[in-house]
Amino acid sequence: MDENELIFQYPRSDQRSLLIENYKNRVTAAHIKQKKLLIFCVLFIVLTIAASSFSNILSVISAFALLAGIFVLKRNSEQHHFLEISAGESKAEFCYYQNGKATLYTIPYDSILASAIDEEKYDNVIIVIDKSKKLICTVIGKNGETYEKPCPEYISFRVKPFSSEQGFFLYYAPKLFGLSTDRLKILNTFGKESEYFNSF
Repeated sequence: MDENELIFQYPRSDQRSLLIENYKNRVTAAHIKQKKLLIFCVLFIVLTIAASSFSNILSVISAFALLAGIFVLKRNSEQHHFLEISAGESKAEFCYYQNGKATLYTIPYDSILASAIDEEKYDNVIIVIDKSKKLICTVIGKNGETYEKPCPEYISFRVKPFSSEQGFFLYYAPKLFGLSTDRLKILNTFGKESEYFNSF
């Protein structure tokens, strides 16, 4: 998208590489943490199963260890996400990074049938696309490989609280493409647009 026609851009050009690098570092650290946790759980389970041949009580402990290991792994499988936004007069580009992969959506506003933000935590956005427009999105894999596919009918983004990502959907998206929000509740919760963006 041409920078001259931009109404909103996050991150700014001078911040982009640093923010993407920070995101990639968080994903890498999370994967290392998960691998260590998995190795610990497997070793503990193997040891308790080996010892359980001597006692029925240890068999029960190994079963609980297996369940606890599964629970801990699911709990620690953090969802890392980052959203780049470039919005102009007639369309927006969203590049959504999630767990090491990215998807680029170029969405003309006239192809948006409906959109809403979760009004409890304001951290989840859903955009409903007109399938008859046959929009294409680009998927970028963990190793940089790209391919195109049809955009899904429902696009969902998780946004960070008190960030420019969230600010776009609270203040700009309702004006640009009619994102459904309770304006009074947003004013009471977050304040005016200038107050919100000056708070971080």
